Amino acid sequence: MFRFAVGIALGAAVLCGPAEARDCIVPAYYALDNQTIDTNIKVKANKFCRIAMSRGIGGLRDPRITKQARFGAAAINGFAVVYRPKSGFVGTDSFTYARENWDRWGNKAVRTVNVTVEVTP
Repeated sequence: MFRFAVGIALGAAVLCGPAEARDCIVPAYYALDNQTIDTNIKVKANKFCRIAMSRGIGGLRDPRITKQARFGAAAINGFAVVYRPKSGFVGTDSFTYARENWDRWGNKAVRTVNVTVEVTP
């Protein structure tokens, strides 16, 4: 089954995911302004996984990786975070990304996501 990642603005919350393909599973999660959340994704070894970021009410600016993965690489690609495990790695990895936007009152708001990755054979 193929489903593609979407991002939908819901007031001050942003829905990211869900995405499901043969090589990558990203469940839906919500990130609020000035909040840090935890989420999990699954990816097959030697494949990559993409997490879409929606713009939200105040747009999207300065997305960045704030803690790099130890057993793979996470990178910003447009409005998405892309994770790819090191060749041959199977196990658990993690990384953190953040993005800035403006809230409805014009104040800077940061949304931070800690991602735990399960890399399967």
